[in-house]
Amino acid sequence: MDIKSLQYEALAAASRDLRMNFRQYWSSAFTPGRDGTAALIAPASYRLDIGGTRLLIDPVFRFGWEKEAVADRWISDLLSADGIIYTHSHADHYDPGTAYEAMKCGAKIWLPEFLPQSDDGGFKKIRKGESFEIGSLRITPYDSAHFSPDGSTGVPSFGYIIESSAGVLLFPCDVRNYDTSLLPDIHADIVFAHVWLGRGNALNVPCEPYLSDFARFAVMTGPSKIFLAHLYETGRVPEEMWTYLHAGLCMDRINGICPSADISIMRPGRVYKL
Repeated sequence: MDIKSLQYEALAAASRDLRMNFRQYWSSAFTPGRDGTAALIAPASYRLDIGGTRLLIDPVFRFGWEKEAVADRWISDLLSADGIIYTHSHADHYDPGTAYEAMKCGAKIWLPEFLPQSDDGGFKKIRKGESFEIGSLRITPYDSAHFSPDGSTGVPSFGYIIESSAGVLLFPCDVRNYDTSLLPDIHADIVFAHVWLGRGNALNVPCEPYLSDFARFAVMTGPSKIFLAHLYETGRVPEEMWTYLHAGLCMDRINGICPSADISIMRPGRVYKL
């Protein structure tokens, strides 16, 4: 079977799996009593429990049926968080309606300064370079490289440095420019890296030079642990969707550069020890 057929088959299978198991994945991610862990709620949405603090990053419902599947619990689950932060405006990361509804119900939500704020001032504003605290976590936003190198595509986006009892966590978010000089000058113990190997390039395996650039970018801050995510985004066309095939290539290339790194490919609903 050729790579194009594999991609179309993977998209169909991922869509079926999400329909069948979304509620189970959501419930597993929000199971209490899992301090020192991370879980994926969706391909690029996270739940972190660290040092007695629960943080959600980019909780979003990509499709209306997802919200319906957890209609009886999603508000209480978002309210279980000590804080919710968002990175940028793309629909697989930010759902304004859901965020506003949760905020009106009492959820503590921080939005980047470049996202629209509510007229009633219910959202807290995140400003570049200004650290803030949520529970035991100290969070510092920085400009993430979501624009292409020539600036022709992309949107403003924040990445986050999270200082915690589990170490320093780095969330670069959706990177489209793997120039390592754009990373903050820090040491990160754990990096959450979103797989992206070129616009419309998913069929061109092994997707060079992006594969090598991604691997160098992922290890630049010296992490001992790397989590790979943002796979099987079923709202994308096959040419833009990254799968376990691509993540496996990334894992192999990272291992070649940094054999000591502990690399995991994250799956929705699974819980990972930090």
